[in-house]
Amino acid sequence: HVLVGTPDLRCAEMDRECACMAKHGAAACAQSWQAGGTIRHKKTWLIEGSAVAFPDGMLVQLFRTTIGSVLRSVSTNGGRHWSTPEPTNLPNPNSKVAAIVLSNGMLAICYNAHSHHQFKDGIRTMLAVAVSPDRGQIWKTVARLETANRPEGTDY
Repeated sequence: HVLVGTPDLRCAEMDRECACMAKHGAAACAQSWQAGGTIRHKKTWLIEGSAVAFPDGMLVQLFRTTIGSVLRSVSTNGGRHWSTPEPTNLPNPNSKVAAIVLSNGMLAICYNAHSHHQFKDGIRTMLAVAVSPDRGQIWKTVARLETANRPEGTDY
């Protein structure tokens, strides 16, 4: 499970409380976070989540897992509540992912493009980049940064 929370709603530029997150965007208002609860999944641990904020305030968090795929959870209320994590179409060998929102609004992720079922658990090989036009529901791999299947893996 992962600790989740809510932003304290202090605007970075003004150092005062935001009247509305929508006015300044989630990223501007999420200067700091407070503990709020946990996100759990009944079949795996959720660790090293990569959270992104969209201009409308929606938050998406993508998780490293032990079940062979990246899991996705969504918050539409500033992180107070999160959806039950659901598997994406991206494999995951129990390695961290990194996500960002691109200037065109698409979500991009850097990930190891295989499941732990294919190789030794946690091996870091086959580094790839995928994009999603629908905030992480469906992904398309657009670049393969490393294609070697070295048994020892790498540290990323």
